[in-house]
Amino acid sequence: MNEANLQNQMMQFQQLQQQLQSLANQKFQLSVDENETDKTVEELKKVDDKTTVYKSIGAVLLTVKDHKALLEDLEDRKESLGVRIKALERQEKALKERYERLHKELQETIGTPADS
Repeated sequence: MNEANLQNQMMQFQQLQQQLQSLANQKFQLSVDENETDKTVEELKKVDDKTTVYKSIGAVLLTVKDHKALLEDLEDRKESLGVRIKALERQEKALKERYERLHKELQETIGTPADS
């Protein structure tokens, strides 16, 4: 393998590392949002319809009149977050496979042991 190909593979390897880190960050943030939404749903289910509930929209808090509609919105959000997390996990799996293949190729090329 020539020097240009090795440099190209090294750049690809670094890009894969960055992409994996970015995916991990995105997945973490979505998981935090999903957990927060889940806790909100749990708490909202504990209150009766007469309890005043507020919904944050930007920097404004609005009174919620229809608890059931809010619960449905939150459940939809939770489901959507779950779908997005699953999509990121599939992307992450594919990137990890590419990362491992390239890592092995690089180690074979430069002559270092594969398990270091």
